[in-house]
Amino acid sequence: METKLPLTKDEEAFDVDVHLYRSMIGSLMYLTASRPDIMYAVCVCSRFQVTPKTSHLNAVKRIFKYLKGKPNLGLWYPRDSPLDLEAFSDSDYGGSNLDRKSTTGGCQFLGQRLISWQCKKQTIVATSTTEAEYVAAANCCGQVLWVQNQLLDYGFNFMNTKIHIDNESTICIVKNPVYHSKTKHIEIRHHFIRDCYEKKLISVEKIHTDLNVADLLTKPFDGPRFNYLVVSIGFAEIVDFLRGSNLRYALTANPTIYDSLVKQFWQSAVASTREDGSLEISATVDTKRYTITEASIRDSLQLDDAAGISMLPNDDLFQGMGQIGYPTDGTFTYLLRKSSLHPKAIFVHHLLALPKPKVGGWINLEAIFY
Repeated sequence: METKLPLTKDEEAFDVDVHLYRSMIGSLMYLTASRPDIMYAVCVCSRFQVTPKTSHLNAVKRIFKYLKGKPNLGLWYPRDSPLDLEAFSDSDYGGSNLDRKSTTGGCQFLGQRLISWQCKKQTIVATSTTEAEYVAAANCCGQVLWVQNQLLDYGFNFMNTKIHIDNESTICIVKNPVYHSKTKHIEIRHHFIRDCYEKKLISVEKIHTDLNVADLLTKPFDGPRFNYLVVSIGFAEIVDFLRGSNLRYALTANPTIYDSLVKQFWQSAVASTREDGSLEISATVDTKRYTITEASIRDSLQLDDAAGISMLPNDDLFQGMGQIGYPTDGTFTYLLRKSSLHPKAIFVHHLLALPKPKVGGWINLEAIFY
């Protein structure tokens, strides 16, 4: 979103179709369940659903344009990340130019895994940055308590969870059990965070504003700052381990291949030698005959090397498959039993069918090859 031109009612602009605008907002709200990078922009645009104008529609179209340019961006959950619960809280004081209410932003991490995030306009008009940050911290505390209770069902007891706040005055109010006259106007329901702190359910720590990743959920940013926060919050390319390799094209652009079709292929597969001496595999899938050669595999996967099968070393390939959850024994022996083609050429072809959880999750290659 524009950092210097916030959205307004823009009453002089032309009206747009209300049903179209609301349907677009509804689709984006559904998408925010997995894309916190658009959370703030969608929440701001959703405030103008009563009488949307052309400026509001252009802002929504800009979100769709951003999504189109980042189709493979997703949350990355590393396997070896420690299992520690921590949270970040932030607010944008008076960020709403319509009613001067502040915006609450918060996110909770399990190690380096982002598991929950919030973006909401506060129900009160804060009279200071400290009050806005305090209300945001109380909201984040409530979410932390909910996560703690959920994890108790799985046998994990997280006490004294850290909540990172970039406002020193807010931290002092949380730690001070005495109700000061300067805070008596704050609603009582926000003071439960003090009780949680005294019971050691949470702890509050100071963090620099530049390192507070919850800032992404409170206000618009320019390009460099926005990209930094997106990376810091845990976003990465979904097929990150294949970055820099042409095999990435095969895993992201190939159509869905069901495991039943793969079984049909191998049950009717016949390996033979062509007149020019090259090898080929012929098979029937859904009554249609297919012929596969090493040249067709190289062309489909856009492999540029002479052999067509050495773009990615075996070790890197197996490591990458392990990162996306596919168990492997580190060998290609099961492929050698089916064809005289180079094993990696066939394996890359079958790689297209793996990350497609359509029928019973991941395809069981042992059931196909043995």
